[in-house]
Amino acid sequence: MCAKPKLIAALPQKLTDFAKRCLLWTKTRNNWLLLLLLFLLGFAVGVWRSTALRIQSPAASAVRGSTVPQASAEAGTKSGAKPGTKPFHTTGAQPLSELSSLMQRQTAEFDAMLTQTIRESSTASLVAVSPSEFVRPCPGRVTETFGWKRDDSMGAWNLHAGVFLASSSSASVVAIAGGQVARIEHDTLHGTLITIDHDRHWRSVYGHLSETAIAAGDPVTAGQIIGRAGPGPEGAEGLYFAVYHDGEPQDPQILIPGL
Repeated sequence: MCAKPKLIAALPQKLTDFAKRCLLWTKTRNNWLLLLLLFLLGFAVGVWRSTALRIQSPAASAVRGSTVPQASAEAGTKSGAKPGTKPFHTTGAQPLSELSSLMQRQTAEFDAMLTQTIRESSTASLVAVSPSEFVRPCPGRVTETFGWKRDDSMGAWNLHAGVFLASSSSASVVAIAGGQVARIEHDTLHGTLITIDHDRHWRSVYGHLSETAIAAGDPVTAGQIIGRAGPGPEGAEGLYFAVYHDGEPQDPQILIPGL
């Protein structure tokens, strides 16, 4: 009866070990297809954990508690145990509880490794080729960071392609480098957006603006005021800021030290 719980418990460990080896291989080769497969693996681990939690629900525990002791008692009687002797048996609740705890620890470890690997492989190698004139776009502190975020309710991964700088609505927003305004638009998620194209295939995006001080097609210089911060998500005030290289989102906090 213990063989099945042991087999189940060993599976998430094998998946985690495999994922670790894949992550180490990916860090040296920057293989995005493999990263996609790892996302799916992380999702599978999350589904596996949810299934285990449902198995040990109160209803399931009640069923186990009412049936297994009876079976154990019958087994004790058949084996010649004395009346009144408490038979030794396993209800299955303890192995499932241990399995759930093990899977939670391994999933958390896997999530942390995956997030760190994506952060390093997506941006660190680009710091050397990023424009040295990148400047801070707005005063304030980062309250929402860049990276893949796990939705615990759905078990899925979503990419937050920029950062949110909490600041006052009157704070000036400046261009991080020289370039040309590609467009000014309104986005349902990030409000008024300004997109600026820079040299060497770099692009910066500024959202949640309350005012704009430039127009599409205008040239800009590093540090030039392009607008003012405005209302952000959930009533917060500040700036949504994102940086892209060759169309791929990059971590602004790595590109601009001290952000």
